[in-house]
Amino acid sequence: MSTKLRLLISFMLVGLLPAAFMAITSLITASDALERQAYNQLTSIKHIKHRQIDDYFKARKADLSLIAAQWQQLASTKTRSGTAELARDNHALFRHFIEQKGFYDLFIIETNGFISYTVAKESDYQTNLRTGPYRDSGLAQLFRNALNSRQFSITDYQQYAPSNYEPAAFIGVPVQVDGQTHSIIALQIAIDTINDIMQQRDGMGKTGESYLVGSDLRMRSDSYLDPTAHSVTASFAGSVERNGVDTYAVRRGLQGFSETELIIDYNGNPVLSAYMPFQFADLNWVLLSEIDKAEAFAPIYQLYWFIALIGAIAIITISVATWLIASSVLRPLGGEPSMMRDISERIASGDLRQDFSQDANVTGVYGAMRQMTSYLTGVIGTISETTSQLAVTASQTSAASEQANTSLQEQHANIEQVALAIAATAQSVESVANSANQVAALSVDTQDSTQAASQTLAECVSKMTTLDQVISDSEQAIKDVESGAQNIGKVIEVIQAITEQTNLLALNAAIEAARAGEHGRGFAVVADEVRQLAYKTQQSTGDIETMIQELQSATAQAVDKMHQSAEVAQASISATNDSAASLQTSVAQIQEISASAKRIAQEAQQQTSTTEEISYNIDAIKQAALDNAAGADQVASASLDLDKQSRKLKQITASFKLP
Repeated sequence: MSTKLRLLISFMLVGLLPAAFMAITSLITASDALERQAYNQLTSIKHIKHRQIDDYFKARKADLSLIAAQWQQLASTKTRSGTAELARDNHALFRHFIEQKGFYDLFIIETNGFISYTVAKESDYQTNLRTGPYRDSGLAQLFRNALNSRQFSITDYQQYAPSNYEPAAFIGVPVQVDGQTHSIIALQIAIDTINDIMQQRDGMGKTGESYLVGSDLRMRSDSYLDPTAHSVTASFAGSVERNGVDTYAVRRGLQGFSETELIIDYNGNPVLSAYMPFQFADLNWVLLSEIDKAEAFAPIYQLYWFIALIGAIAIITISVATWLIASSVLRPLGGEPSMMRDISERIASGDLRQDFSQDANVTGVYGAMRQMTSYLTGVIGTISETTSQLAVTASQTSAASEQANTSLQEQHANIEQVALAIAATAQSVESVANSANQVAALSVDTQDSTQAASQTLAECVSKMTTLDQVISDSEQAIKDVESGAQNIGKVIEVIQAITEQTNLLALNAAIEAARAGEHGRGFAVVADEVRQLAYKTQQSTGDIETMIQELQSATAQAVDKMHQSAEVAQASISATNDSAASLQTSVAQIQEISASAKRIAQEAQQQTSTTEEISYNIDAIKQAALDNAAGADQVASASLDLDKQSRKLKQITASFKLP
């Protein structure tokens, strides 16, 4: 796995894990807040509708009491007119009353069950509720209840045949005259006003609605979302399964519970439902305020997508940044750190057979190592060739010394004649010996220079190791930088926007609670909880600002580490230059060895000339022959030493593996 890929994976883990944790935490917090807001809004609507419907029935009861009082006053006049005639005489009064108050019809029912008067004059007019065709109707039930209880009564909606089998509800009260029940006055309640109240949908979006359901699981107000199959008329005309509402919320509401839950509605859709029982006199209904889950949680889903988009942008940003950082870190090296380490180890072991890239654009440490290896290969090759030549020369010198010794033995008979020539020869041989000593000394210096070059290269390797460690530290510092990458500006903006919206909702809630007076105390408690939520959100934003400061500190550390890396790189370059200088010194010394060898040759030629000049002096030959023999032995010994030194130098150069 390449260094860039390892850096990318590391930065992804370090950068995205904290950001993901923070995003999930923020998402959960925001989701809970939005969900509570949706439920609170439905609860508020539920209570408002409950109060409006309750006020509506109280107003209808008051209207009934008003018309009953007027009818009682008319019936107490002691006129000779009967009940029916008296009612017909006041037909204009009754018709104006039901039109003004929004009732469907008004009935005057005598105590024997006979309907003596109606405003609408439908088929129930002048029928008997005790024995007639409508004795089982809701109106007949109202008549019996009011007559027996002698007080206000109400019957729930049922299909009523005289009104084309439309659902009808009735309220009625007995009218007392002289302590006796004179008649029953009843009103048929129209459904329109209840529908108007329940279908006021301010703030409920596209799928929100409020509706009423009776204890028989049939509609008591028309559905806004399905006015065809779930209207009051369709509900009583059809079945509960197809046209009624048999949901968990309705069942719980009929049991007296007032709650908010996520349920499946009559259309099979998941909805947020706020329900409560509605009871008025003998009515037992359930009031429900609902909105589709998809619409209620739409802001949460939008937040999901927004955070996902931020995550994608973060991944792209971290990938690009990691690639740029890795490139800037690896550029001074010129290659992978692992590859550079392997090359350094092979060079340190003397293996110069490295397969470097021939790209002319390669720079950095990799390029320098390629140049150094090439230079060392040339130098070691030159030294190896020179050593071979020196060994050959030493062998030839040793052979020549042996031949000279043989010649001296042959000339021993004429030693006295060549004495003077031998003396001169001795001086020449001494000069040759000095030159040979210089060659030996230079060979020692050459070995020292080679050792110095090896030590310099060792220092270079050490400094390269230090450079690798510093770069590792730089990587760790840059990882610390990424730990601050969880600060995502747009997430902070989302949280701040939610905080501002929450404060605004809390303010609106406080205003509504103040308007509601005593009834708004519970709402005020909710507003206070919302303010506390906003305060906690602001604290979280402060924590994020602290993380930004930590990010800046980590960045400063990264810059410092990179500066140290640059210094170490410069030191490595200096050490490499020193190594090159040492190798150049070795080359110069080898050149001096060559010059000394030439001087030895010149001295040998001078020796030959001197020998010819003094050959006539036989007396000097003896002493010269003895000295020459001694000199020949010294030359042979020096040649052997030179051969040994050349072999050692050859072993040293052989330890290097050349391509």
